[in-house]
Amino acid sequence: MWYGKCLCYYNIYVPYETDAYNFLREGGIDMAQRTDYKMYKQPKTKKMQRSTQRKQKNHKIGREQKFFLLVSLLIFSITAIAFVQVQNKRMIPSVTSGKVSHDMDNQNEAVQVNEVHTFLHQNEAFATGNYANVYTYLQQLTPIKNENTEMKLGTDGYYYMQKTQPGAHFQVLQITDMHITGTEGTYQQDLFALKAVQTLVAQTQPDFLVLTGDIIFGRDGYDANDGLRAVNVVSNFMDILGIPWTWCFGNHDHSFFDQYPPDTIAALLSQCKTLSLYRKNESVTGYTTGMYQLLNPDGSLAMGLVLMDSGNETVNPDGTTGYDYIRADAVNWYEQEIRKLQAKYAISHTMLFFHIPLQEYEQAWDTGLVQFGRKRENVFCSSYHSTLFEKASELGSSVAMFCGHDHLNDYGAFYNNIELVYGKSIDYIAYEGIANQTEQRGATLIDIAPDSAYTITQIPYAQ
Repeated sequence: MWYGKCLCYYNIYVPYETDAYNFLREGGIDMAQRTDYKMYKQPKTKKMQRSTQRKQKNHKIGREQKFFLLVSLLIFSITAIAFVQVQNKRMIPSVTSGKVSHDMDNQNEAVQVNEVHTFLHQNEAFATGNYANVYTYLQQLTPIKNENTEMKLGTDGYYYMQKTQPGAHFQVLQITDMHITGTEGTYQQDLFALKAVQTLVAQTQPDFLVLTGDIIFGRDGYDANDGLRAVNVVSNFMDILGIPWTWCFGNHDHSFFDQYPPDTIAALLSQCKTLSLYRKNESVTGYTTGMYQLLNPDGSLAMGLVLMDSGNETVNPDGTTGYDYIRADAVNWYEQEIRKLQAKYAISHTMLFFHIPLQEYEQAWDTGLVQFGRKRENVFCSSYHSTLFEKASELGSSVAMFCGHDHLNDYGAFYNNIELVYGKSIDYIAYEGIANQTEQRGATLIDIAPDSAYTITQIPYAQ
């Protein structure tokens, strides 16, 4: 007996050469490449063959119409992309070799900025339904007053901020885990988070803001339109506050941004005028990696701020899914940058910022010298060991590390002469019931003196 085939697609069993089967084939599913289907045998009777032939004949015109529609959409997409590339005029700097990349001839890497600006700055497109309340709140905000110290891009391709008054300190504020959803059903939680950050920034008036991840609440099944609105809200919000800032991605940020290629990510991020961020370094795993130099009036280094990308998820040795970690190529990049800094400055102290904690955070609480805060939940780090801490101890430059991710922890502890710090979090939605918990909510203020001495203060948010 001759046997036909049956397609199992996402647990739906579709008989061979039926309408549904042909639709999947026409939709671009490559049976030889996909891993989300299984082939099963079933008897194919003469009745089934006649029925299949009749249906194929009746739907021939429909299939041709679908084909021409797909071709039209493809032509339109190619035309739109070409237009955007022609309109491109700005790029986010690259730190691949310490120099800014301005190769406008490389169209494959061109940032599609102008069209993204046009679309994303049409706030009325996002201010729909209940979420209009969030944009109404943004319209009522005013800039935060501080010393107006700018983060500038130097001719050597590195970002730097320089004080003009001798003896002046730098104020750096760590904000983490805002979890802006961009979703109408949770607009109130977004409002709570924005109001908390605005209050904390107004209270501290920092020179520079470091956002250590999970600013966007990307997750499985997340609507891309909500993600675009969340990016738009954060960009507008930060520009209104007017404080220079940077962003190292967390796992939830990656869940949204990783669906796009690097040039599109760069375009999405470049809508924010106050954001200082390097373009993706193709030789390093992750997206948000870079060095920021805080300089005294005489040009000496008060502190280097190093951003590292701890990624999203990875497959554990036992086959389960777990959190990612700072990979070996990123550690190699860190070593290169630290050695450059040490060759340039007589004193070259640095601080590290990332999202997912290192395994050493657990050891710091258990056996280190705790300085402040509490451990209210487990350290949810990767099952893989990153060599970043060992390399930092070897080089002797980094005096402290700051992370987020575990929303309830806010402790700082010395471990092998490096201070490991959890920033206070903002989250109103990611943890069940966390909106009603208050002791972990706030920000982390870092005061940096001209001689690289520093103090860390956990700033609680008083609602």
